[in-house]
Amino acid sequence: MRMATGIGVAVALLYALYSLAASDFNGRADVDAYINQISQQQGFNREELAKLFKEAERKQNILDAIAPLPVDATVTVGPAINAAGLRVPHNAAMHAWLDHDDVLATASLVVGHGGHGTAMRALSFGVPQIVMPANPMIDQKGVGAALERVGAGTLLRKHAGPKRIRAAIQAVLTDPAYREAAGRLGVQIRQRDGAQAAADAIGDFVSKTQLVES
Repeated sequence: MRMATGIGVAVALLYALYSLAASDFNGRADVDAYINQISQQQGFNREELAKLFKEAERKQNILDAIAPLPVDATVTVGPAINAAGLRVPHNAAMHAWLDHDDVLATASLVVGHGGHGTAMRALSFGVPQIVMPANPMIDQKGVGAALERVGAGTLLRKHAGPKRIRAAIQAVLTDPAYREAAGRLGVQIRQRDGAQAAADAIGDFVSKTQLVES
């Protein structure tokens, strides 16, 4: 499938889609009433169950965002995830697990939570990103902000709705500046031997520590 600009795209959605009760969630409008029902029937803690259902809603927002777009989406959910309750559009393929390198080699965009590992791996392939931080207490928001600052991605709220997510996807895919910025960073990353750089840094730290102690 091709966009109006004539650019072929394959959107890799590497967002972790997890929900304890996903198989029971079908996009109900009466989510609060349903949470009460399940918590009473199954004995779940209502507050924790509510958090999980809100997470399921956020993941569904991403799937709903891509549904009308002329893209091929790859969605990974993890081996322990039951995503049976999610509405998967015709242009998305759901997988429990895939090697990120295999996906990133042909991806035009990554939508993720901004985990450092996935973000850096995507950049090493020159792939721009849309970041929706899942946890405000760790570095995910900072990663998204850094990507946005250098023009290699966009930072959204984790509660962003389908229309906002869709607009961000379209903007990143149709503006070559995002891909170019990610590509420049990718060149720099590939030029560095990360394992060797880490070993050198550790060696320098140990040497300095030994000098101080002596």
